[in-house]
Amino acid sequence: MEAAAIWRDKCLIQDGSVFSDTALWTISALEDLEKFFVQNLDEGSGTFIQKLEAQLTKTSPAAKQLAAEMLWLLLLSPSNTNPPRKREIVQTIWRWSGEELPSKAEPLLADKVLRGIGSGGPGFNTHRWRELVFCINAVSLFKQLPLEERKRLTADSWQFAKWLETAPDSGARQFRHMLLFLMFPDDFERMWGRADRREVASVFGGLTRQTINSMSPLELDKTLRKVRRDLEEKHKRTDLDFYVPPLLSLWRQQEVQALTEGITAEHVRAAIEDIDSQGVPEGAASSDHDLLFLTKRYPPQLVFSLAAKHAGGDGLDQTNAAVGDDPATLRLLRSLGFEIVPKLLLQELLQRFLQQAASMDSLAVAGYPTEYRGLKIKVSFGKGVQARVPWVGLFGGDNTPTKGIYPVLLYYREAKVLVIAYGVSETQSAMTTWPLESTTETVEHCLRRMTGRYPERYGESFVCRAFPLDANISIDLVATSMDEVIDRYKPLVQQQSSPNLVATERMANFKGEDELYTLDDALEGLFVDRTTFQRIVQRLQHKKNLILQGPPGVGKTFFARRVAYALVGSKSKTHVGMVQFHQSYSYEDFVQGFRPNGTGFQLKNGLFYEFCRKAEADPEEDYVFIVDEINRGNLSKVFGELMMLIEADKRGEEYAIPLAYSANPQDTFHVPPNVHILGLMNTADRSLAMVDYALRRRFSFMDLEPGFASSLFADFLREHKASESLVHRLIEDMKSLNAEIEMDRANLGPGFRIGHSYFCQGMGTSGVTIDWYRQVIDTEILPLLREYWFDAPEKWDEWARRLLRD
Repeated sequence: MEAAAIWRDKCLIQDGSVFSDTALWTISALEDLEKFFVQNLDEGSGTFIQKLEAQLTKTSPAAKQLAAEMLWLLLLSPSNTNPPRKREIVQTIWRWSGEELPSKAEPLLADKVLRGIGSGGPGFNTHRWRELVFCINAVSLFKQLPLEERKRLTADSWQFAKWLETAPDSGARQFRHMLLFLMFPDDFERMWGRADRREVASVFGGLTRQTINSMSPLELDKTLRKVRRDLEEKHKRTDLDFYVPPLLSLWRQQEVQALTEGITAEHVRAAIEDIDSQGVPEGAASSDHDLLFLTKRYPPQLVFSLAAKHAGGDGLDQTNAAVGDDPATLRLLRSLGFEIVPKLLLQELLQRFLQQAASMDSLAVAGYPTEYRGLKIKVSFGKGVQARVPWVGLFGGDNTPTKGIYPVLLYYREAKVLVIAYGVSETQSAMTTWPLESTTETVEHCLRRMTGRYPERYGESFVCRAFPLDANISIDLVATSMDEVIDRYKPLVQQQSSPNLVATERMANFKGEDELYTLDDALEGLFVDRTTFQRIVQRLQHKKNLILQGPPGVGKTFFARRVAYALVGSKSKTHVGMVQFHQSYSYEDFVQGFRPNGTGFQLKNGLFYEFCRKAEADPEEDYVFIVDEINRGNLSKVFGELMMLIEADKRGEEYAIPLAYSANPQDTFHVPPNVHILGLMNTADRSLAMVDYALRRRFSFMDLEPGFASSLFADFLREHKASESLVHRLIEDMKSLNAEIEMDRANLGPGFRIGHSYFCQGMGTSGVTIDWYRQVIDTEILPLLREYWFDAPEKWDEWARRLLRD
């Protein structure tokens, strides 16, 4: 950007030069280029440079040097031409003037200046002559303005952009976008291609393709500016980039997939070595997660970028590599055996524990994290009475506090010592032992050495590190010590016969249900366009609660699973739950209640309660809970207190409340922010009451339409051996029938139309035949119509004859 500012001040506003002390950006030199290049285009054979040399043969030395500086300006932004090639082009053109480049030009030809900002694609190089013509014309027009007007325009981004529209071919040239970004990076995007600019506006701006396509470049710029402001507000940061996760995967999933191809664990380790030797660049620190390797923490996005580069790609811009925490990137790193952990989870847990252990004003442990690095967390301050040694333990496999080994933090209140220990159970002998050096100190020996006291408990555990409580304890050092013990513990857990489920899932490879699930995967077999589907996924992501409603047979359940998988990023059964409401379904089934156990009653958590607890233990991943036939239940009764807790702005511990069956007021519950509720509603079910207005306010509602008008549905029929005549008949029959149903506003209406899914299954090996079609009509469609028109049998007879005709 400094190079662009130098050009602006010296060459655009004034008539100087970026490489020399000569006046080059003058009207006379521009007229030379206009005469011998713009009006003398060469469409013959040869490279761009070869033809340009011939065209500029009769121009003045100043015009040739101006051409060299113009090519330097044109090549500042594109990153798909490397710096040595850019230098060669500029130096070659300058030499045509009979002179060598001055030494003062060297800083502006350095790699860091010429490395580029974003790819111009092959089109920019192919049409470089057009970009040069545009540059000459635009600068020539600008030079005709008075000096004060030039200063005014270059100080006002939107006025300059408005003026630039007057330059010929402005709307079609990539250099137009490059120039605006170079001069005003706070107001314009580093996005040169028209298709990318429109796609971002569509996905994030919620505008139709027709609206976006009708926009001028300046109108699209302003739309993208608003989109950026909205995203910065949402993410609470200003360093977002549309070509870097997490935004990249929301509009160009294939880019993320391409970057991941070929990356191995060796590439990741090489990236970690790079960071160890070179450090973390400014602005590349991780935001919400860390990659944990040998107790050291690294920014996952930076590691991913460098690994992609080692795998043979370009990687990502390192200064932007840590923007957000893209789920696809994190899953890839996990799949290669690397641990991704919430950035401050352990430190915050330890800080809270130490404060509570010091005051002992409460024994409550509600709200503490329940999982870290695939291990279950248990916190204890005593049960009923204060514990003399409060502790935090992490457990995997079959290990428990009473039988097994585990990493543990021990707070010796009376001895005033904090111990990070290789824990050993006291009640029953552990089946596994810690593989420690023989010189490793026991807790008993450590406390006697430090304080002369015997430990009240856990004396046979082994010490990793111990701190006097009256010292200024570093939470980061305590957390690092805990991670060190966990590093030794996890291989032992994995060797046991019953490995921890969460840990196993964390290390699973991308196979089966955990394989990356893209937008293209979700759209396969759906009769809906990409933009509509993306809008539904994004609405669920932002609102947290969404109801898909539609007439019978539009495939709501099938569609909902695709939406859930697309949001989650895989077909993981762990991350997608489902239940079907019915008139007997209750709060006790859904949330919590007493259930018989053979000898009496016991408090049992419901499906949604358990789902939320599972999501809470895995905060970096999205979870989707599907409620089929959501309006069949008594919603106020089923949801109870959740009517408040499911609201998007009330997700989190600060809104946690006791449930109806909580025995202790401190035993609270909240819905985690990574849980999304996807309800399904059949608009044609006469037995259902209106959805509770209080619940309606907490959900977004989106309609699913019959797919008969979609060309994708016609293609589906053809793929299943339907003749063209049958394709036409089926589609026209159903469109006509639905039009009749929709017009019957008194009894039916749009919510009672027939959906396409009646015709998407059960066709057998023969495919879609006329006999199969008549069977569907006779056994599925006509019985439904008889229900619709029970008081108008003549209408049913008419449609039966019409649909079953020969």
